[in-house]
Order: sequence, then structure tokens, then C-alpha cells
Amino acid sequence: MRYLTLLGRGETLALWVGQMTSVMGDRLYAMAVLWLVLKLTGSTQLMAVVALGQTVPLVLVGLWGGGLVDHWDKFRGMVGIDLLRAVMVAALPIDYALGTLVPWHFLVVGIGLGSLEALFAPSMQASLPGVVDREDLQAVIGLMDMTTRLAQILGPGSAGLLLALVSEEQFFTLNAASFVVSAATLAWVGARLRRRGATPSGGAPRPRIRDWRGGFDAVRADRGLAIGIALRVACNAANTAFTLGAPLLVATRFHQGIAQYGLILAAYGAGSLVGNVLAGKAQFGSRVLTVFALSWGAMGLGLLVVAMAPVLWIALVATLWMGMFGSLQHVSIELTIARRMPPTALGKVYSFQRVAMAAATSLGLLAMATLLARIGVESTLAVAGAAEVTAAVLALVALQSSRLLHTPPPPASEQR
Repeated sequence: MRYLTLLGRGETLALWVGQMTSVMGDRLYAMAVLWLVLKLTGSTQLMAVVALGQTVPLVLVGLWGGGLVDHWDKFRGMVGIDLLRAVMVAALPIDYALGTLVPWHFLVVGIGLGSLEALFAPSMQASLPGVVDREDLQAVIGLMDMTTRLAQILGPGSAGLLLALVSEEQFFTLNAASFVVSAATLAWVGARLRRRGATPSGGAPRPRIRDWRGGFDAVRADRGLAIGIALRVACNAANTAFTLGAPLLVATRFHQGIAQYGLILAAYGAGSLVGNVLAGKAQFGSRVLTVFALSWGAMGLGLLVVAMAPVLWIALVATLWMGMFGSLQHVSIELTIARRMPPTALGKVYSFQRVAMAAATSLGLLAMATLLARIGVESTLAVAGAAEVTAAVLALVALQSSRLLHTPPPPASEQR
């Protein structure tokens, strides 16, 4: 009901529609990039390199981007970023039509998009307190998170219908158009807020790379949280097997096309939406790290089923299962951070986690591309699934041995 109330307000509705459109476009872009690289080259190594092109900048630019956005008008900055992204992505279908598209063009665009995303994401997160009153902040954060869950279904799930109307390379055109829609809504919301004097211009100290050590130190001082983030980092690296292996599995084992690949991604999105609803209603209490570790174990089991699935529908069910527990692990670790860290350390800890995950994803892409080339897609997915299950079990043992598994978080007054 709170979501519906927020959507009844002009600024919130415009922001939600713009971001929903943009994230759906991003899903189409991500799907089309990997599929076209595989189609043009047949190389899983090149797929990994292209994926790395968008991931590595999240680490490098992320080291200072979160602080940089405090120095500008966030809405104007996001409008500029969206327009730049639209121009970058729109170049790809033009390149394809001219017959000059080669894989390194995807890499260049990916590097640009990853760099801009490292600035856009903290700008969006930091802008939300100015859009709604304090009592609505948790609801609007949940509402914006819901755009990702829905887009995971609607974007890839619509691929089959869209392919009846446009060719797969035109998915890039749709993504470019979605950035324009996002820019228009952000410009409108920003103008409305400026008229109300609700968009402070920043003025924080200039960011420094060494400031990020504060997040590392805060995590290291909390053994339970350190174990949780280490598990998340390790499993994110392993889960890149699904990113690279899913299109290859659809093409080689099931002998299907991009529409069926879209169904795989949509199934994950549907599961994550269910998991989001469950996480919103669940009372984790003091067992939140237990939920987190068990969720990763469940995701690993799902990946094992995907690896062994003899037919597409079994892979779809297993992928839905993975998406559900993917959402649960995300909410549970974010809740752990919010509970255990003082307000003055939250930003540093979230930033440290984001950079660590992006670095792990980059390394995982390289490792999984090598495994795909050497042992094949089914074996690579099985190895990754087994690694996630093993990591989850080790984390549970470490938490239990440290008496952290069911320990209530310290009171807020003790955290400050």
C-alpha cells in the first residue's frame, strides 16, 4: 500500500517510470551484447572480455565516484550521464547496419557504460532523501529496488515478442531510447525539486582513494560481517559462470535462440521478485546471517541443477529458484550492514562492498571463461555451483565456531 501511495505523487511516479524504463533497456542490452559476441565469434573468452569491459570501471571509478557526486547537482549530473549513455549505445546498431561492427566496439562501449554507471548509481542513491520525506525513505528505496526485479522479468521476457518486430541488434536502439526517457524524467523531477529548494549542491570534502580504507577497517572489526561479505564476494565470482554459461547452454545444449535465453533471464527475475516479497515480510531476527549463508547454498544447488538439466523447462525452474534466493541473500546482507554499522560508517562499508564485488566479478569472469573453454559449459556450471555450496557451508561453520550465527546485533547506542 505504501508503494501505491508513493506512486500517487508526481515526482516519485516520474522517477520510478524513468528508472523502470532504463533498467529494462539495460537488460535488453546485456542480453544482446553477450548473444551477439557469441554469434559473431563463437568465443567464450571474448564474451568474458566484453563483460569485463563494463565491470572493471566499476572498481576503478568506484574508488572515488561515490564522493565525486557530492560536488554536483545530482539530477543534472544524472541527466548528462543518461544522454551520454544514449549516444554510446546508439552507435552500435548504426555500426552493425554499416557492416563495420567488431567485438572491440562492444568493449569500448562497455568501458564507457561501466564508468558512467559508477557515477550514476551513487547519484541516484544519494538523491532519494531529497525526493521524499524521511518517513517514506525506506519505502522509496524498496520501490526503486523493485524496478530491478520487474525489469529482470519484463526486459528479457519480452525478447521473443520484440524479435517479431525488430532484429536483435535493435535492442541497442531500444536501450538508447530508454536512456532518453530516463533523462527526461530526471530533468523534470530535478526541476521540480529545485523550485522547492530540495536539491542541495554538495560541498563535501574532495574524495580520496585512501578514504576507502575506512570501509575495510570497519568490516574487518566485525567478524560476522567480514565472514558475510567474504562469502558474498566469493560467490559472486563463482556466479559469473551463470552469466557466461547461460547463453552458451541455451545455444549448444538446448539448440535454442535468443528468445529462449531471454526466458532464462526472465525466470531469474521472476524468482528474485518472489524473493523480494518474501524478504520484505520475513522477520529475520538475530538469524539474518544464517539466512544469508543458506541462501547462497540454495543458489549453488540451483546452479548444479541447471548444469545437469536435460531439457529447457527444468533449467527454467532451477533458474527461478536461484533468483528467489538471490534476492534473499541480497536483502539479508544489506540488512546486516544496516544493523551492525554506525551511520557514520555506512557509506564507506557499502562502497567497500561494491568495489570488492566488482573486483571479484572481474576475476570470476576470467576464471570461468577459461573453464568454459577447457571443460565445457555443463562442467563449468557444476564446478561453480559446488563452489557456492562449499563456501556457504564453510561460512556457516565459521559463524558457528565464532558464536556469531545467532548472536543479536548490538544496540544502536553501542554502535555509535
